[in-house]
Parts: sequence; C-alpha cells; structure tokens
Amino acid sequence: MSDAESDEDPGRELDQLDLVAAALAAGASAEQAGALVGRSDRTVRRWRLETDLERRIALHRRELLGRVSGGLSQAAGEAVAVLAESLTVDDGEGTQLRIALAVLDRALKYHAASELDARVAELEARLADFEDPEEES
Repeated sequence: MSDAESDEDPGRELDQLDLVAAALAAGASAEQAGALVGRSDRTVRRWRLETDLERRIALHRRELLGRVSGGLSQAAGEAVAVLAESLTVDDGEGTQLRIALAVLDRALKYHAASELDARVAELEARLADFEDPEEES
C-alpha cells in the first residue's frame, strides 16, 4: 500500500495513529505497527516526528500500566491472605510465604511507579498549558 496520506480522510489517519500507538506501546516494532494499518515503518517513524503519536503512545502505556497495577493489586489481596495463613501453617519450605512477599513487593513498586507516572503526566499537562497560552482562548 502507498504511503500517500494526502488522498485519505484525516479522520482515518487519526484512527490509524491510535492503532499504531497502541501497538508501539505494547512493544511492537515500527514495522509491525505500520503493517497493522497498511503503512511502512518509514511512515510510522515520520508520524512519531510530525504528529502527536508520542503522546498517544504514552497514554496507551499508562493504560497498560494501570491494568498491570490493577492485577497486582488483586494478587496483593490474595498474597495478604497467604501471609495471614502462613502465620498458622508451615509448609516446611516457606514457598507460599516467599511468593506472597514477592507479590506484595511488586505491587508496592508498581503502585509507586503509577503514582509517579500520574504526577509526571500532570506536570507535563501543566507545562503544555504554560507553553501554549493561545490554545486557552
């Protein structure tokens, strides 16, 4: 397929940008992401420079991190139950306890990373408002 975007509907390109952003955020290469929308890796690299693709990628990554954090939070609840049970049950090797402690450790680290990510996103938004005062009018 040709990379001549000028003949296409701008709304379609926005949809393509979002699909490419989601793929890149999930770890796809520029070639793989471009193939999803019938574009070359060269077009994807150009979009990264000329569009808001980087912002979209960051949004998708935050969403993915949120899902991971949610899953870890759920597992953390189960880990707390294992910890409580391990106070009365000894499996002789402490396997359950080590796993529970590892899950809790990861959950706390992801929570801290998510909090930091949210704070950075808020600061970036404030900076963008400060740098582009014309957009407020």
